[in-house]
Amino acid sequence: MKLKATIIVASLLAATAAHAETIYLKCWAQGLAGDQRTSVYINEQVTVNLDEKTMQSWTFGSNLAVHVTDRHLFFETALTLGNIWQNLFDPTAVWQGFINRVDGTLKAHKRDGTVISGHCQEQPKRLI
Repeated sequence: MKLKATIIVASLLAATAAHAETIYLKCWAQGLAGDQRTSVYINEQVTVNLDEKTMQSWTFGSNLAVHVTDRHLFFETALTLGNIWQNLFDPTAVWQGFINRVDGTLKAHKRDGTVISGHCQEQPKRLI
C-alpha cells in the first residue's frame, strides 16, 4: 500500500511540474550605466515562471517579481528576504522594466540611472 501511495504522490508531483508554465526568452539589450560613460550590453537567457510570477536573469537578478498582462511582462527586483539587504543598503541595484509580449521590446532601468532597451525572443520549451 505504501508503494502505491508513493507512486500516486510522485505522479501528482510530476503532473504539477509539467503544468508549470515557464517561458524562456533570449534577450539582447544595450544602454548606458548611471554614470552615463559606461555602456551596458546584455545577451542572455531569461526564464519566466508564469505560475509563480517570477523571473530569473543573470543581469537583472534571480528574484524578480513579474506582473503579467496580455501585452506585457512587468518586472522588478522582488522585496524578498534574500534581497532585503540589497534594497536597504544598495537600492541603486534594484531593476524595474517590462518586456512587450507582442513585439518583444525590452526596456529596463535601475535607480542609479542605468537605462537599457532591446529585444527578447521566446525560445522553444526545454525538454528535461
